[in-house]
Amino acid sequence: MPRTLDLASYKWLIGQLKGARETSGITQDALAKSLGRPQSFIAKTENLDRRLDVIEFIDLCLALEVDVGKLTEMAAKRTKRLK
Repeated sequence: MPRTLDLASYKWLIGQLKGARETSGITQDALAKSLGRPQSFIAKTENLDRRLDVIEFIDLCLALEVDVGKLTEMAAKRTKRLK
């Protein structure tokens, strides 16, 4: 099984979060500060250098005012199921 960071569905998901941040005009630094994290946390996440866990994902969605359930549902439709 490929690494999560290499999956097209994961890249899409992170792209959605990055797009929401950029559309909102929020800098990486401002987002990181709102989460109590260093700016490098956001940069590494957006550059696919680190993987988000589910709690980090939820925190990012809430900070960006993104609907967690809707984004998760959309990501699930893009994920290939293993048989």
